[in-house]
Amino acid sequence: RVVADGADARFRENWEQVRALLEGRTSPLSATELLELWPDDRATPHRQSLYDWLRRARAEGQVVQTGGGTKRHPFRYALPRKASGLASLPQLAPL
Repeated sequence: RVVADGADARFRENWEQVRALLEGRTSPLSATELLELWPDDRATPHRQSLYDWLRRARAEGQVVQTGGGTKRHPFRYALPRKASGLASLPQLAPL
């Protein structure tokens, strides 16, 4: 039997909230922006916890990270774009 550690459980419990904040956005959000948008009816996570969740989500391919990670150019996060369906089209014959 596999027992998830505490960090894994906290990630799973909170990932849906992070995903919901990112969903439908036209531009990526920084961790600071995510914290500012966090709903009042949910406990706001500690900044480091949010960074840990975003790092894990990036490693799992659930978010795309851009930016330089500096104060002037913070990391910004977005959900990966859904495939447009072009990959499933048949390949064209060479000219």
